[in-house]
Amino acid sequence: MPDQSIPPDQKRLYIPGMVGSWDEGSGTDANTDGQAGDSWSNVPWRTIIATVGVVLATILLALLIRATARILAWIAISGFFAIVLEPLVRRVQRRVGDRRSLATAVIVFSTLLVMIGAVTLFVMPVRTQLIDILTDLPGTVHDAANGRGPIGQIVTQLKLESYVKARESELSRAAGKLGDSSLQAAQVVVN
Repeated sequence: MPDQSIPPDQKRLYIPGMVGSWDEGSGTDANTDGQAGDSWSNVPWRTIIATVGVVLATILLALLIRATARILAWIAISGFFAIVLEPLVRRVQRRVGDRRSLATAVIVFSTLLVMIGAVTLFVMPVRTQLIDILTDLPGTVHDAANGRGPIGQIVTQLKLESYVKARESELSRAAGKLGDSSLQAAQVVVN
Protein backbone atom coordinates (compact mmCIF):
# COMPACT_ATOMS: atom_id res chain seq x y z
CA MET A 1 0.00 0.00 0.00
CA PRO A 2 1.57 3.35 -0.97
CA ASP A 3 2.49 5.83 1.72
CA GLN A 4 -0.19 8.55 1.69
CA SER A 5 1.56 10.84 4.22
CA ILE A 6 4.25 12.05 1.80
CA PRO A 7 3.01 14.45 -0.86
CA PRO A 8 3.65 13.20 -4.42
CA ASP A 9 6.03 16.05 -5.21
CA GLN A 10 8.36 15.04 -2.32
CA LYS A 11 8.55 11.28 -2.87
CA ARG A 12 12.15 10.18 -3.30
CA LEU A 13 13.70 7.07 -4.78
CA TYR A 14 16.76 5.71 -2.94
CA ILE A 15 19.52 4.40 -5.16
CA PRO A 16 22.54 2.92 -3.31
CA GLY A 17 25.77 4.75 -4.05
CA MET A 18 24.08 8.00 -5.05
CA VAL A 19 24.49 11.01 -2.86
CA GLY A 20 21.07 12.39 -2.03
CA SER A 21 17.93 10.97 -3.56
CA TRP A 22 16.09 11.26 -6.79
CA ASP A 23 13.07 13.51 -6.76
CA GLU A 24 10.49 11.79 -8.96
CA GLY A 25 8.56 14.98 -9.56
CA SER A 26 11.34 17.19 -10.90
CA GLY A 27 13.83 14.59 -12.14
CA THR A 28 16.67 16.22 -10.21
CA ASP A 29 18.85 15.27 -7.29
CA ALA A 30 16.98 16.57 -4.27
CA ASN A 31 17.80 16.55 -0.59
CA THR A 32 14.93 18.09 1.32
CA ASP A 33 16.12 17.42 4.86
CA GLY A 34 19.42 19.34 4.59
CA GLN A 35 21.71 16.32 5.27
CA ALA A 36 24.76 15.44 3.21
CA GLY A 37 22.87 12.61 1.52
CA ASP A 38 22.45 8.84 1.71
CA SER A 39 25.47 6.75 0.74
CA TRP A 40 27.18 3.52 1.68
CA SER A 41 29.55 5.43 3.96
CA ASN A 42 26.59 6.29 6.17
CA VAL A 43 25.76 2.63 6.86
CA PRO A 44 25.90 2.01 10.62
CA TRP A 45 28.68 -0.19 12.02
CA ARG A 46 26.11 -2.51 13.57
CA THR A 47 24.72 -3.28 10.13
CA ILE A 48 28.19 -4.01 8.74
CA ILE A 49 29.11 -6.23 11.69
CA ALA A 50 25.76 -8.03 11.50
CA THR A 51 26.24 -8.65 7.76
CA VAL A 52 29.75 -10.00 8.23
CA GLY A 53 28.45 -12.16 11.10
CA VAL A 54 25.68 -13.60 8.95
CA VAL A 55 28.14 -14.42 6.16
CA LEU A 56 30.56 -16.10 8.59
CA ALA A 57 27.72 -18.00 10.24
CA THR A 58 26.57 -19.21 6.83
CA ILE A 59 30.07 -20.42 5.95
CA LEU A 60 30.43 -22.19 9.29
CA LEU A 61 27.00 -23.78 8.86
CA ALA A 62 27.97 -25.04 5.40
CA LEU A 63 31.19 -26.54 6.82
CA LEU A 64 29.25 -28.14 9.66
CA ILE A 65 26.73 -29.65 7.24
CA ARG A 66 29.58 -31.00 5.12
CA ALA A 67 31.28 -32.60 8.13
CA THR A 68 27.97 -33.97 9.37
CA ALA A 69 27.22 -35.46 5.97
CA ARG A 70 30.59 -37.23 5.98
CA ILE A 71 29.93 -38.62 9.47
CA LEU A 72 26.44 -39.74 8.49
CA ALA A 73 27.84 -41.46 5.41
CA TRP A 74 30.31 -43.41 7.55
CA ILE A 75 27.51 -44.32 9.97
CA ALA A 76 25.36 -45.54 7.07
CA ILE A 77 28.23 -47.63 5.68
CA SER A 78 29.02 -49.14 9.08
CA GLY A 79 25.32 -49.85 9.66
CA PHE A 80 25.15 -51.60 6.30
CA PHE A 81 28.13 -53.79 7.16
CA ALA A 82 26.71 -54.49 10.62
CA ILE A 83 23.41 -55.65 9.15
CA VAL A 84 25.02 -57.72 6.39
CA LEU A 85 27.65 -59.35 8.59
CA GLU A 86 25.45 -59.97 11.66
CA PRO A 87 24.32 -63.48 10.62
CA LEU A 88 27.95 -64.52 10.09
CA VAL A 89 28.93 -63.07 13.47
CA ARG A 90 26.10 -65.03 15.12
CA ARG A 91 27.28 -68.30 13.49
CA VAL A 92 30.90 -67.74 14.50
CA GLN A 93 29.75 -66.73 17.99
CA ARG A 94 28.08 -70.11 18.45
CA ARG A 95 31.31 -71.87 17.44
CA VAL A 96 33.65 -69.85 19.70
CA GLY A 97 31.55 -70.24 22.84
CA ASP A 98 29.32 -67.13 22.92
CA ARG A 99 32.21 -64.67 22.82
CA ARG A 100 30.73 -61.98 20.57
CA SER A 101 33.78 -59.71 20.56
CA LEU A 102 35.99 -62.52 19.29
CA ALA A 103 33.42 -63.51 16.67
CA THR A 104 33.12 -59.88 15.53
CA ALA A 105 36.89 -59.53 15.28
CA VAL A 106 37.19 -62.73 13.23
CA ILE A 107 34.44 -61.62 10.81
CA VAL A 108 35.78 -58.05 10.45
CA PHE A 109 39.34 -59.18 9.73
CA SER A 110 38.24 -61.93 7.35
CA THR A 111 35.99 -59.43 5.53
CA LEU A 112 38.91 -57.03 5.20
CA LEU A 113 41.09 -59.83 3.83
CA VAL A 114 38.40 -60.76 1.29
CA MET A 115 38.07 -57.11 0.20
CA ILE A 116 41.85 -56.72 -0.13
CA GLY A 117 41.96 -60.00 -2.08
CA ALA A 118 39.22 -58.79 -4.43
CA VAL A 119 41.03 -55.50 -5.03
CA THR A 120 44.27 -57.38 -5.64
CA LEU A 121 42.51 -59.79 -7.97
CA PHE A 122 41.19 -56.97 -10.13
CA VAL A 123 43.94 -54.36 -9.81
CA MET A 124 47.09 -56.44 -10.13
CA PRO A 125 46.36 -57.73 -13.67
CA VAL A 126 45.60 -54.17 -14.79
CA ARG A 127 48.86 -52.99 -13.19
CA THR A 128 50.82 -55.79 -14.89
CA GLN A 129 49.28 -55.00 -18.26
CA LEU A 130 49.98 -51.29 -17.82
CA ILE A 131 53.64 -52.07 -17.07
CA ASP A 132 53.81 -54.27 -20.18
CA ILE A 133 52.23 -51.58 -22.34
CA LEU A 134 54.60 -48.87 -21.07
CA THR A 135 57.63 -51.14 -21.41
CA ASP A 136 56.72 -52.31 -24.92
CA LEU A 137 55.39 -48.98 -26.19
CA PRO A 138 58.59 -47.70 -27.86
CA GLY A 139 59.07 -50.98 -29.77
CA THR A 140 55.39 -51.18 -30.69
CA VAL A 141 55.39 -47.62 -31.99
CA HIS A 142 58.63 -48.21 -33.90
CA ASP A 143 57.20 -51.34 -35.53
CA ALA A 144 54.03 -49.48 -36.38
CA ALA A 145 56.03 -46.57 -37.83
CA ASN A 146 57.77 -49.01 -40.15
CA GLY A 147 54.36 -50.07 -41.43
CA ARG A 148 54.18 -53.26 -39.44
CA GLY A 149 51.10 -53.97 -37.40
CA PRO A 150 47.52 -52.86 -37.83
CA ILE A 151 48.10 -49.25 -36.83
CA GLY A 152 51.17 -48.44 -38.91
CA GLN A 153 49.49 -45.80 -41.07
CA ILE A 154 47.89 -44.07 -38.08
CA VAL A 155 51.24 -43.84 -36.27
CA THR A 156 52.87 -42.32 -39.34
CA GLN A 157 50.08 -39.79 -39.82
CA LEU A 158 50.08 -38.70 -36.17
CA LYS A 159 53.90 -38.73 -35.86
CA LEU A 160 53.75 -40.79 -32.67
CA GLU A 161 57.21 -42.27 -33.21
CA SER A 162 58.94 -38.94 -32.60
CA TYR A 163 56.73 -38.27 -29.58
CA VAL A 164 57.58 -41.62 -27.98
CA LYS A 165 61.29 -41.33 -28.82
CA ALA A 166 61.40 -37.91 -27.17
CA ARG A 167 59.77 -39.29 -24.02
CA GLU A 168 61.23 -42.81 -23.94
CA SER A 169 63.15 -42.24 -20.69
CA GLU A 170 60.02 -40.84 -18.97
CA LEU A 171 58.02 -43.89 -20.04
CA SER A 172 60.73 -46.23 -18.75
CA ARG A 173 60.79 -44.43 -15.39
CA ALA A 174 56.98 -44.63 -15.15
CA ALA A 175 57.10 -48.37 -15.82
CA GLY A 176 59.85 -48.74 -13.21
CA LYS A 177 57.79 -46.88 -10.62
CA LEU A 178 54.79 -49.09 -11.31
CA GLY A 179 56.94 -52.21 -10.98
CA ASP A 180 58.73 -51.06 -7.81
CA SER A 181 56.17 -51.64 -5.11
CA SER A 182 53.02 -53.68 -5.14
CA LEU A 183 52.29 -52.56 -1.58
CA GLN A 184 52.32 -48.89 -2.55
CA ALA A 185 50.02 -49.60 -5.51
CA ALA A 186 47.65 -51.46 -3.21
CA GLN A 187 47.68 -48.58 -0.73
CA VAL A 188 46.81 -46.10 -3.49
CA VAL A 189 43.91 -48.31 -4.62
CA VAL A 190 42.63 -48.82 -1.06
CA ASN A 191 42.83 -45.09 -0.34
